[in-house]
Amino acid sequence: MTPAYGLAPSVQRSLDATKVDYVKVGSSGLRVSWPILGGMILGSSPIMPWNLNEEDSINLLKAAYDRGLNTWDTANCYGNGLSEEIIEETMKALHDLVQEGKVRYLGASSMWATQLAQMQFVAEQNGWTKFISVQNYYNLCYREEEREMNRFCKATGLGILPWSPLYGGKLAKPLGRNESLRSQMPNPLHSFTSEDEQIIGRVEEIADKKGWKMSQVALAWHKAKGTVPIVGMNSVGRVDEMAGMRDNGDKVEPVFILDYIRHNCWPYPSY
Repeated sequence: MTPAYGLAPSVQRSLDATKVDYVKVGSSGLRVSWPILGGMILGSSPIMPWNLNEEDSINLLKAAYDRGLNTWDTANCYGNGLSEEIIEETMKALHDLVQEGKVRYLGASSMWATQLAQMQFVAEQNGWTKFISVQNYYNLCYREEEREMNRFCKATGLGILPWSPLYGGKLAKPLGRNESLRSQMPNPLHSFTSEDEQIIGRVEEIADKKGWKMSQVALAWHKAKGTVPIVGMNSVGRVDEMAGMRDNGDKVEPVFILDYIRHNCWPYPSY
């Protein structure tokens, strides 16, 4: 990276070590690292068999930060919160958090496009802060969001931050070689399908031709779609693999063929 004039040596070293790109979230002024580090794998008390212990989690976060991957997705719980509240009450409470300086921006997650539209309308009607992004289940094997949600987001300037962009790790390994604990867990939607096998096989084919990792092909598809994926990483090697996406530049033309493979469009059951 070209040295920036007048920066402290420590800041310049940090810039030189940066391995990732930074993109704007929708039409907001917020810039985030590409990709985003998913925090569901981190923790000291394993809930799922793939959770890292505290020491490994800290080492992973340090490695990610050192490489410039400084946007992390986390929550105080996953799945144990209330799914619905009165819209006006919710949006007013979120607006108050922004006004008090406790948060900078608001983002929505895992809802129908109609629900998001209602919440945005209520916020606009009352002069409250609106969402700038949506975090939903979206990947090569599950593309239900393309029906309504993605179109609504693009039309209204919201950023799209997909979770499980690698389909629980299944898009990162050849068929029959998925040995990770995460990839062996039951799919929350349905059993493994012939469409899944065809898509994963094509991802492997493109990866072999380009000399990329399969995960990089699957994420290049997200980049071509203009999304900012949230990726779980369980090792420093995975962090480097994701950071290496910048070296691939914008050469994503071959991944567009993946759009024409038959895929699944079934609603996520928790909505």
